[in-house]
Amino acid sequence: MSDVEMSYFFKLPANEIVKVIDRNKTSLFNCDGVSEFQAIDVAVNAYDDNQALIKKQQEQIEELEAQDEWISVDNDLPQEDFEVDCCCDDDVETCVFRLFSDGSYLFEIVRSDLSFSATHWKPRPTPPTK
Repeated sequence: MSDVEMSYFFKLPANEIVKVIDRNKTSLFNCDGVSEFQAIDVAVNAYDDNQALIKKQQEQIEELEAQDEWISVDNDLPQEDFEVDCCCDDDVETCVFRLFSDGSYLFEIVRSDLSFSATHWKPRPTPPTK
């Protein structure tokens, strides 16, 4: 918590500090007989908890955004026999990447004998662990 924010809390009575905490945190805090110092301590902890949660959520957003980026076949190709999502124009298919000894390749549509003329690909999303 910055010095400016702390000085703001020091000027508030305990019951007002608790109102600020209650607005930003789901758990309630009983202010009966609580000193301003104790209320400020709770406020600082709530602020720190919120900052940690915000940082974790930002990291999750960045990870999800990175998973959603399409890779041009002109720039990179997936690992051999690797299942990926492929697209060509507006069509998206789940394919297995096949690389041949002569350097040619194809994207074989999963559960089909057809190949797909992909322009871009991306790794399949990781399944949830829970």
